[in-house]
Amino acid sequence: MSKLVPAFVAVAALSVAACQDPNAASSASAPTTSAPAVETGSAIPDVGPTSLAVRASDYVHMASQADMFEIQASQLALQKSMNPRVRDLAQQMIGTQGTDSQILVSAARNADPNIVVATALDPRPAALLQGLQVEPPGPSFDKKYLSAQLRVQREAWALHSGYAQSGDTPALRAAAGQIEPRARQQLGAVEQLVATSGP
Repeated sequence: MSKLVPAFVAVAALSVAACQDPNAASSASAPTTSAPAVETGSAIPDVGPTSLAVRASDYVHMASQADMFEIQASQLALQKSMNPRVRDLAQQMIGTQGTDSQILVSAARNADPNIVVATALDPRPAALLQGLQVEPPGPSFDKKYLSAQLRVQREAWALHSGYAQSGDTPALRAAAGQIEPRARQQLGAVEQLVATSGP
């Protein structure tokens, strides 16, 4: 049975990227019991949701890609943002995603020693990160950082939520269940900051 896999994390799994529908894009709401769709925006590549059956190896790769992006983007925010609220969010992101990465690595090793955890960003998230790297410090950077984190956090939450419900490997399904509540909380924090930051 196919699952709805978020766009950002789906393009990270290059072995299954051929299934992608680049023209499908829809808006998302706050966390609910079902996985949200994704939003498009000028700061984010226009990639729609993808229907794929998520295997353990794909889940680990996608989740580790999202973690790496969120951490590295937040490290940039600590360097470039002058907004205390954005900086607080970035610091929180680094701590939470670091913990989640440790849970993911441990579960992957217990599930199957042959599952490879990504250690470098794939081309699409790397390009998105590069866009933040070249953006000058200030409000414009903050806007692009929040836009990117909103998109990726929505997709990461959808990934963990879906795998926790119907993943194919018990150890990783349990890990997804641990990570999902924090991903939902992080998404809420990003959405609140975006909503109060103005246009």
